[in-house]
Amino acid sequence: MTKLLGVLGDPVSHSLSPVIHSHWIREAGLDATYEALRVAPDEFNLALETLSTRDCVGFNVTLPHKTAAFGASALLSDAAQAIGAVNTLTLQDNGAWHGHNTDASGFLDALDRQNIAPKPETKVIVIGAGGAARAVVYALSSIDVLPLILNRSEAKARQLSIDLTGSEAAYGSIDYLYGRAAEADLIINTVSLGHEGKILNLPRVENGIFADISYGHAAADQLAHASEQGWTTHDGLQMLVSQAAHSFETWFNIAPQTDEILSRCRTLLETVT
Repeated sequence: MTKLLGVLGDPVSHSLSPVIHSHWIREAGLDATYEALRVAPDEFNLALETLSTRDCVGFNVTLPHKTAAFGASALLSDAAQAIGAVNTLTLQDNGAWHGHNTDASGFLDALDRQNIAPKPETKVIVIGAGGAARAVVYALSSIDVLPLILNRSEAKARQLSIDLTGSEAAYGSIDYLYGRAAEADLIINTVSLGHEGKILNLPRVENGIFADISYGHAAADQLAHASEQGWTTHDGLQMLVSQAAHSFETWFNIAPQTDEILSRCRTLLETVT
């Protein structure tokens, strides 16, 4: 019987996950389908209850459900437990959900594929303190990199720093960004202002990397500004594909190749934008 997989979110019609996973399903010759499933915020637990009765393997989870998926998981991976969010669910034989977070490992893979190798002495700034920022900081901490976390709410930035780095010294207000950015080797932006027509103002530099975890239209203006100011820029498409590959391996014990589907997704984005 055909196995069901998919991505749960609201909105979700824009997601590239069905394109990515369907490609790998075909490559592996699996009898499975991967669908984009819109689930309203107040219907998430009911949706999981219904889906658990289907012949499914698991699901990816995107906004706004990552925290709800954390709460719905009977088992949690170490990364999911530390980050406090789940982006991948696997249905166990007993009908319970096992929650994973592949955003952190996907982020590290993306850095590697983009030839970005931060070290403990690298000056890194992470912008934001939400779920995506928590995954990024968790990943950086795993390679002994202590970032400066800047966020509108300093209290949230402080708590993130305490939770995932064991220190409350490396945080501050996003208002400090312009002044601190000139000293940074690497800036990782986890907040998207693109839909509001806004960008984060950056100083001009000769060396520096600006990585945005958004991609497509949501990241275009911010990356254009960073590039104009002399930053080497990267969007979040590689991270999206890399975290998807870790999800696929979690479900099927198959490590898929990412280069071809990354190129296809890049072409799709260029066509849309």
